[in-house]
Amino acid sequence: MYTPRSDSTMSWRGSECPSVRSGWRVETLTVAACQTDMNWKDKEANLAQIPGLVAMAAQQGAQVILLPEAVGGYSYSREFWRGAERSGGPTTQLLCDLAREHRVHVG
Repeated sequence: MYTPRSDSTMSWRGSECPSVRSGWRVETLTVAACQTDMNWKDKEANLAQIPGLVAMAAQQGAQVILLPEAVGGYSYSREFWRGAERSGGPTTQLLCDLAREHRVHVG
């Protein structure tokens, strides 16, 4: 979080941020951190919750939407690796489609 200062620089948790000088436009960025009950072994059930979370956050004005870290499942077992996807797979495609549809950033 930054604190505006009278000398047109900003303070980032107490330390100066010299790259931001007077004349730069500072806008508000709205971030939503979504949390829901994740089922560690049911990736499809987890993914089914994501469109609703993204839609709700976007309707409330979020520009950046952060999802639970274990949305694709989480385990140290071999089961987890069987459900792994390559980059650009179905989960990535779902997130990209939702971001495009709602004009937000999803991560």
